[in-house]
Amino acid sequence: MKRFSKIQIVCVTILIFALRPLNMAAEEKDSTRVISPRKAFFISLAFPGAGQLYLRRPLKSVGFVSAETFYIYKTIEYHKIYQYVKDTKTAVGADVWNDLTEAEKKQTVKDSTGYSLTMGSWRVREKRNKYAWWCAGVYFFSILDAYVDAHLSGFPKDDIDVSAIADRESVGMNISFALDRKK
Repeated sequence: MKRFSKIQIVCVTILIFALRPLNMAAEEKDSTRVISPRKAFFISLAFPGAGQLYLRRPLKSVGFVSAETFYIYKTIEYHKIYQYVKDTKTAVGADVWNDLTEAEKKQTVKDSTGYSLTMGSWRVREKRNKYAWWCAGVYFFSILDAYVDAHLSGFPKDDIDVSAIADRESVGMNISFALDRKK
């Protein structure tokens, strides 16, 4: 089973709470403000989190910027460590490197570059790539979220009713909402 670091769990938790509508009934609809899904898409494409600011969702924006910053930082960190291992492997030679044990490889990296590998930093190329993929995923999710949120900006927020229905034979859920009819 794969274990996640505490910081990853915190980032995902922040994203979940940022995506949850916090104050649906208190938001006043500004009839003079037109929200363009296309504009939200391109703003978010230019900078992750900016599309959420355009949609006046600052908590979502902070969540996306924080996650993106964290994953960029970790990608750069593991890339630097990967360069230490790669430089050591080049200096020692691939044939000699492949014959070394794990402990000898760690000691060779330390002697060559001064960097001490830990258990968490041993598979650095895989970790670098994993964080790069997470970074790309958060980026595209930010764009998608801004685009969908812009499309749903006109959806009624205060007239939604969700209720559970239960009797002896069945269990169900009732969702109803009122739409404003323009005359």
